[in-house]
Amino acid sequence: MKNKLTLWVVVILVILVGGWYLLGGSGSSLSTNAVARVNGENITKSELAEFTTRFFGGAPDDIDEATKKQLESDALNILIDQKLMSQEAKKAGLSVTDQEVNDEFEQLKLSIGGDEGVKEFLSAQGITESEFKTQLKNDLLIQKYFEQVSQSPDGQAGADIQTLLQQIREQAEIEILI
Repeated sequence: MKNKLTLWVVVILVILVGGWYLLGGSGSSLSTNAVARVNGENITKSELAEFTTRFFGGAPDDIDEATKKQLESDALNILIDQKLMSQEAKKAGLSVTDQEVNDEFEQLKLSIGGDEGVKEFLSAQGITESEFKTQLKNDLLIQKYFEQVSQSPDGQAGADIQTLLQQIREQAEIEILI
């Protein structure tokens, strides 16, 4: 029971972290300036910059260069993990329907004050409803993957998320280009 609770806490944190990334990145995929490549899929400079700004609140002018580099490195590692988890979910044959996304969106809408709460949230994030739903779809896909892994009879059921991510990273082709 404790492992399942730990698993869900980590899954929720990973989904939220990933959400911050994609909530800001709809137009960024047009850039070809890759900073990393994960199993052949690029992470671009603009995706990294947008994620760093949204997740860490941007880098204040008064922080030193070493701290800025560390924030960028942390952000890149989060983006790599997000991409890896999404790829693993797709490899496992998992998918999310538009109906599942809409149902989850409606539940969220109710929890944050209806249409007005959603408008405020989206405005504060600087994103559209469509962009948010795209991220939500990815989050739900990753959630399905972790649910499947946690119930897997192949011995990974008790594995913690960090161990699983490390195993996935070891098998992945990851190129850091910056």
